[in-house]
Amino acid sequence: MEYTVQVQMFRPGQSMVWVGMGRVGKIHNFEKNKCFVFENGIQGQDSSQNLRSLSHKYIAPNSLIIPLLHEAGFGNLSQIESYKIDNSLITALVERWRPETHTFHLPTGECTITLEDVVLLLRLRVGGKAVTGSTMVSWTDDFLDLLGVMPPESQRKGNFIKLKWAYILELIGGILMPDKSHNRVHIMWLHLLRDLRETGQYSWGSACLATLYRELCRASEPGVMSIGGCLHLLQTYSGKGMKSGDTPRYHTAGYQSKIDHMTFIWRPYLGLTYDHPEHNWLWNASTYLICFYIIEMHQTDRVKLQFGLPQEIPHPPRNMRKYHKVDLHKQVDYSWALFYENENKEWNE
Repeated sequence: MEYTVQVQMFRPGQSMVWVGMGRVGKIHNFEKNKCFVFENGIQGQDSSQNLRSLSHKYIAPNSLIIPLLHEAGFGNLSQIESYKIDNSLITALVERWRPETHTFHLPTGECTITLEDVVLLLRLRVGGKAVTGSTMVSWTDDFLDLLGVMPPESQRKGNFIKLKWAYILELIGGILMPDKSHNRVHIMWLHLLRDLRETGQYSWGSACLATLYRELCRASEPGVMSIGGCLHLLQTYSGKGMKSGDTPRYHTAGYQSKIDHMTFIWRPYLGLTYDHPEHNWLWNASTYLICFYIIEMHQTDRVKLQFGLPQEIPHPPRNMRKYHKVDLHKQVDYSWALFYENENKEWNE
């Protein structure tokens, strides 16, 4: 069965991404990524065409390191139980994602995952220093010196190591910021783990959100068949604001239909308490989100309704194309704090 997609044309200069243009995101990504779903007709579903992702199996930390995990800011993260990612749901959400605005375009308007969601769903710190530094690492000077053991070459690949080698690295690379490999983590994080008291002063929440934004943008490109980032955050967020009702799990067409007719819950957290209330001013700040080589925009001026504010016509989104071209696998051994000096300055201000 053939399928057809009607794409509405817009006059030059007319905004395609203003609040309320819910269908634009879907039409754009459906046309670019039509291999994901409906390959065999509108009535069928080929689940093999969904995005692939990483689920999580809970590993209880040794009781001796639990105080250290809390000191480093990962105590709540270490309590996340096993979960399975619904790839059909993730695929349906990516279909609605717009890389230019970092928002989902729904029939009810634009919405997105914000720093507020990160705080209240993951209990991560969002205020503090940007998660950045150098990716110039040494297996001898960094890994061996910090962990006291050198992994065999079979466990290493370039500057990446399999997740199981250190508990905090497994939290970072397995839950917080997994990449598309789904089983390895870069040892650049070791620079930030030498002093766990200092580790706890970093904005791990904004780094997590920056990585998820980047993965959503990458997944919306044609031909991409896997997605990284904190999909636990995305899946939990969708359950708070995007009620899927009686849609069977792992049913892409069902999720697409529900999203087409859903009622979005703009303020799902009213009445909840949270850690670090002194940082809540950051939740609706329009600013850069930073994680080493990743720079993304927290464009909250487009989703004011999520903060209980009236929605005005948003500013044109910043052009992020030059940032999206940066790839850690191609540009190694950089001091990213200096490379993105202006962006880090804006975050610190």
